[in-house]
Amino acid sequence: MLGTGSISFFRYVVLVGLISAACSDATGVVRPKALPQLNHDPILFVHGLGGSSASFAQMRARFVADGWRDGVELFGFTYSYLVTNAAAGQEIYNQVNHIMTVTGAKKVDIISHHAGSLSSRFYLRNFGGVEKVDAWVSLGGPNHGSTAVGQCSSIACQEIAPKSAFMTALNAVVEAQPPVRYATWQSPCDELVVPQSSVAIHDAANSVTACMKNAALITDAAVYEQVKTFVR
Repeated sequence: MLGTGSISFFRYVVLVGLISAACSDATGVVRPKALPQLNHDPILFVHGLGGSSASFAQMRARFVADGWRDGVELFGFTYSYLVTNAAAGQEIYNQVNHIMTVTGAKKVDIISHHAGSLSSRFYLRNFGGVEKVDAWVSLGGPNHGSTAVGQCSSIACQEIAPKSAFMTALNAVVEAQPPVRYATWQSPCDELVVPQSSVAIHDAANSVTACMKNAALITDAAVYEQVKTFVR
C-alpha cells in the first residue's frame, strides 16, 4: 500500500510525463520550437533621447496594417540604460541577436529616430552590425551633430555636439558602410537638428520632407510610405 508521500510522487511522475509528451513527437524526441515563416525582414525600431518603444506606436500600427506581423517582424525596446550612445549600441547588439535567434532571420532592418540614429550607427560600425542589417533608416537623426542640444547634462546628449569626440569618430572614414543600405529623412523645419543638413549621410539615400517638427517624422503618413518602400 502506498503512503501519501508515494501518491504525491506518483502524481509528480505523471505530470512530468504529460509535459514531456506535449514537447515531444511520436518517437519521444523533443523538437525545438518551429521558427516563424517571414514575409519581410524583421524591423527593430530604435528611439532617441527621452523616447521609448511607444514612440513608434503609430508607425508600427501602419506596418501591421500593411502586412507586417507585430512581435514576429516588428520589434521595439526601451533602453534599460542610456549613459552613452556606445552603451546604447551594446543594447542594440543584444536586441538584434535576440531577433535573429527567435525568428531565424538572416538580416534585420533598423528604423531609428533622432539620437537613436547615433547609437544604431555605432552598433553598425563597432559591433559587427553591417553583417546583420539590410536597411538602416534615420528619421531626423543628428548624424553630424546638432547645435540645438544646449547645455544638456547627460553624456549621451553631450555627444550630439558637432565636434564631440564621439561624433568625430562616428563619421570617420566611411559614413555609409556597405553592404547595409542607408537612408535618411530630414525636415527643413526640424527644431532639434541644427543645421538640418546634419541628417544627410554621404552615399546614403537622403530625402527632404515637408516642413514638420522632429517628432512628426515618425508619425507623418507620407514619410511612412517612403520608409516602407525603402525597407520592403
